[in-house]
Amino acid sequence: MNLSKTENSVIAWLAIAITAIIIYGVTHLPGSGQSHSADPQWAIEHAEFEASHACHDRIRTLLKAPATAQFPSVSEEVVLNRGGGRYTIGTWVDAQNSFGALLRAHYSCEAVTANGSSFVTLAVEK
Repeated sequence: MNLSKTENSVIAWLAIAITAIIIYGVTHLPGSGQSHSADPQWAIEHAEFEASHACHDRIRTLLKAPATAQFPSVSEEVVLNRGGGRYTIGTWVDAQNSFGALLRAHYSCEAVTANGSSFVTLAVEK
């Protein structure tokens, strides 16, 4: 089969494009290369997020209408790393009271982890 120079050129460019897509996919898709957990900054932010989430869950158990709870984002909270997997979270929640009025309450919560992912809340103070 005889191909013209133009057809050979198109085939060459297609081969290059396919190779580039495959290389990109292998190096940039989830599960390939270095994981986030190897990045120290990501690990810190992940632990802070998980500690905050654990505290939100615990605070919801104290509310009259937990389904109405609205918490701030982690960036708006005070997150203190106490070391040894122990965190103090200063947060607020907007939630309805028994009469249906939306009220804001401020909380301090202590959370602890052994692995940076699973947290247990130790204390919650209003």
